[in-house]
Parts: sequence; structure tokens; C-alpha cells
Amino acid sequence: MTQPATKPDATEILPGLATQATRGQRFLALSLLGLSALFSGVVVGGLVVTYLEESATGYPESALLKELQLQIDKDPRNETLKTLHREEDLRIRQAQDARRRRVQVGAWLLLAGLAAAVVSGRWYASLDAGLPAARKAGQEPNETTGLSPRARGVIAVTAVGVLLVATLVVMNVDWTRMTEEVSFRDNWPRFRGPTGMGVVPAGDWPRKWDAASGENILWKTQVPLPGKSSPVVWGRRIFLSAGDAKTQKVFCYDRTSGALLWETNVQSPETRKLVEAGPEEGITMSEDTGYAAPTPVTDGKRLYVVFVTADVAAVDFSGRVAWVRNLGKPENTYGLASSLAIYKDTVIFQFDQGSGSEEGKSALLGLDAATGSTVWRTERPVGSSWSSPLVAATDNGTIIVTCGAPWVIAYEPEFGGELWRCEGLAGDVAVSPVYAAGMVYVTNDAAQVMAIRTGGKGDVTKTHVVWAATQGMPDAASPISDGRFFLQAAASGEVTCFDAAKGNLLWSQSFDGGFWSSPMLVGDVVYATDMDGKTTLFKLADKYEVLGENKLGETVHATPAFSGGHIFFRGTKHLFAVGGKK
Repeated sequence: MTQPATKPDATEILPGLATQATRGQRFLALSLLGLSALFSGVVVGGLVVTYLEESATGYPESALLKELQLQIDKDPRNETLKTLHREEDLRIRQAQDARRRRVQVGAWLLLAGLAAAVVSGRWYASLDAGLPAARKAGQEPNETTGLSPRARGVIAVTAVGVLLVATLVVMNVDWTRMTEEVSFRDNWPRFRGPTGMGVVPAGDWPRKWDAASGENILWKTQVPLPGKSSPVVWGRRIFLSAGDAKTQKVFCYDRTSGALLWETNVQSPETRKLVEAGPEEGITMSEDTGYAAPTPVTDGKRLYVVFVTADVAAVDFSGRVAWVRNLGKPENTYGLASSLAIYKDTVIFQFDQGSGSEEGKSALLGLDAATGSTVWRTERPVGSSWSSPLVAATDNGTIIVTCGAPWVIAYEPEFGGELWRCEGLAGDVAVSPVYAAGMVYVTNDAAQVMAIRTGGKGDVTKTHVVWAATQGMPDAASPISDGRFFLQAAASGEVTCFDAAKGNLLWSQSFDGGFWSSPMLVGDVVYATDMDGKTTLFKLADKYEVLGENKLGETVHATPAFSGGHIFFRGTKHLFAVGGKK
């Protein structure tokens, strides 16, 4: 006789439900354990990177800082060397502070990750040890750990994964870039170099080359689009901006071979609409300026670039556009040409427009480097200009110096507030200022040369102008000074040298070719490249003394970049690398 079916009682159901619940909890506990361990491994990797970076760049181990100090000991009156020393010392200290903050945050994160791993592990162990004795063969918990072989295997695999991730974090660091970040001479991050004043630390720089014979020409590569912006160098990369009526691009070249690594089109939606609308809706500009005259700037993370359309953008080192924004259709007679500068995490842009100060269209902008949003905006009482802002570390603190008729204006860099202004500029102001020996030097064709003592407040026209002169003012190339001499090169081909402290003219020399490219100061030697592509080397001294002439055989408007013992010239069609064959 068949027995009637009976329902299982609670004692038969609950163990099964308990087993299912325990399995879910075990999976959750094991997942949390794995994630906690993985998180801790990544934090450890970051701390290892920070430790190695500290070992490579720690103060006072900077070779450049020591070299600058040695040069200052030999030449204690050289204010340029003192400025470089202050900036390098400040950069090292800021980097140290940033690393210390990373270590502190990393330590707390590691503690939290390890605590989570311990709690998850103990939870898993208690669940595993409490399972019913009837298990599959080979799954009994270890008497010591309370963990089954399967659990121990999962934990071992997780641990190996954590070690691999930490190793990959360390191995994928761009050690070349990290090493090169600590030295001015290995990077050329903006117009006229690290200081923005055309000063190159003394070193083994080439003094002789010739494009026709190939002497000391490492490589020569064609640039697909026109542009008058100067090259920027960071690590193994050389950046150029270029453009025409239809496109705006950033090109990245390998510094060793000259090979094009990537190119990226950079256009805002507003500019794309203008391009689609046709030439009649285009931007006003001059052929002398072109579509890509402003030189980009980099902080080692991204390249920041601006075009004649007032498109400002950030491009990462792989060529991806991080952000792009349009500042509005510019009203500038010759087109935008002011190069970008950077202060901490703020990109500085001198956006001067209009025919005069009464129009109220000009402004100095501080843009967030990560997002492009406006951090601060300060209206400027000037019309259109083509000069680039200078971020200078002075004896009175860091200031931003700008030029635009009729004012030289200094701003504090944190919030863009005006510090002082000095009247004395006129005409189409395109020349950028320099700072040396406690004074700002400005010059421009149709105006005058002025030496302005820093540290004032308000209108300092009658109180802080140390000297002024009216000989040889340039209309495009920016001047140089080492605190003893002040030198300028004009488009007419005239080069003039003044006593920087007193303002008396020491000498004047006429060259066959005019200068748009700004002269560079390498130690006590001037490298002056004219529009014909000929670079003349001569002493910065109280008498003119020529040291050599070198030819590229191509028109040059851009200012050369000096990096790692090599010089990079941008001609109208090609990018050149000059240096020894080693």
C-alpha cells in the first residue's frame, strides 16, 4: 500500500535554506575581501611610485639647483641666475608638499583598505568554518585557518592579482617624463622657455650647423599645416599648433626621430559652424598672424592651445581633446597672437580686443586647467594687443605682467587682481615683457623702451620708471635681459644693447635680415634667428662680438625651443632638430 506523501518539516527545510544563505554571504564576503585587497594593492603601488619619485627629485638633490648655485657663486650679480634658482627651489618645494600630501592620503586609504580586508576575511572565515560537516570531498576546512582549499585558492589568486596590479602601476609610470620634469633644461613648456623670458641655462648647446650640408642637422620633417606658433617640448614629445581656414590642429612629434606621433583636430562647435557657413563668416586676421600664431603651454599633463578663432582647448599627451571652449568671435585687427602662460593649475590668456579701452572688450582670463572653466576674469583698459603675458617670480612675489597700449599692468596670479600699472606704450603692441634685477623691461615700436621697478601700487608712471629710451624698438620679437644688459631685435634688422641698470645705449648693430623670432640667451651668448633662417651667435656684452653664423635655408618666424642639448626650429614648412650626432 502506497504511503501518503508527507510535507518536510522545518528541521529538514531550514538547514537547506541556511546553506543557501551562507553561500550568498560567503560570496559577498569573498568579493569584499578581493576588492579590499585589490584597492590596497593599488594604494601600495601609488605609494611606491611616490617614494621613487621622491628619491629621484628630492630637495636638495636637484642637479640643476646645485649648478645654478655654482654659477651664482661665480657671478653673484647675475639676477637671471637668481631668478632661475628661486623658481627651481620653489618648484621643488611645491612638488615635495604635493608628494607629502599624497603619502598622507595614501596612508589613510591603505589603512582603510587593510581594515576592510581583515573584516571581510574574518567574516568569510566564520561563515566557511560554520558550514555543515557534509561537504564534498576535499572541501573540508583547514584545521588551522578554518578555510577550505577552494577558499584558500581564491584568496591566493586574489593576492597574486593584487601584486600584478601594483607592479603594473609602477611599470607603467613614464619614468622618462618623471625624470625630465625635475630639470628646466630638458623641457621647454611655453613661449620663450621655462621662465617665459628667453633664458636658457648654460650647457652643451650646439653652436654650429648648416642645413645645406646637413652639418649637425639631426632630422628635418615637414609640417602639414601652416602656423607661426613656436614649438613646445616635454619629455620625448614636441608639440606644434597649426591651422588654415578649415581646420585647427595640434601635431605631436618624436623628439629623437622627428616622426609624427599623432595629430588632433581641435575645433569648438561654434568654430565648426563658422567653417560650414563659408569664408564670409570667417575670422578677421592678417597673413602676418595666420590661424595659429599663439604658442601653446604645457604643465606635463596636458597641452593648452588657443587659435585665431578664440578656441581654447586642452589636449592630453595621447592626442585626446580633454576640453575645448570658444570665447566668442574675437574683434582683433590682425588676429589673436598672444601666447598662453600657466600658473599652478590656472591657464592664463591675454584676450585683448577692440580698437580702444573705451570699448571695454579686453580681459585677462584665468582658466581652470582641468576643465577650461573661468576661474577669474579681469577687465583690461586697453584695445587689441598681440603681446604675451609673463608670469614672473619677483622679489615682491609672483606677478603676471602684461602689455597693451597705453598700459603695462601687473596682476596677482591667484585671483587676477590688478597690482600696479604704468603708462608709456603706444601703437600695435606685440612685444612681450621681461623681468630681471628687480625691474620689468618693456618695449615696442612707435613707443619706447622702459625699465619699471616692481613693488608699487596703483599708477606708478611717475614713481617707478627707472629709465626710458627711444632707440631700436622692435615690433614683433621680444627682448632679453640678464640684469646687466638689455637687448632687443627689430624687424628692420637693427639690434640694440643697453645697460640694464642705467639705460644708456651700449651698441647698435644692423643685420641683413629682420627679426620676428625672439632672441635667446644661452649663458652669455645670444642666439638671434632672422626671418631668412640665419642664426647669428654673439656675446651679450658691452661690445658686439660675433661668434658664428648658421643657416637653415628656410624662412623662420617662430622662436626656437632648447631642450636636452638640442635646438628645435620651426620654419614655414619644416620642423628642424639641431644638435650633435651623439
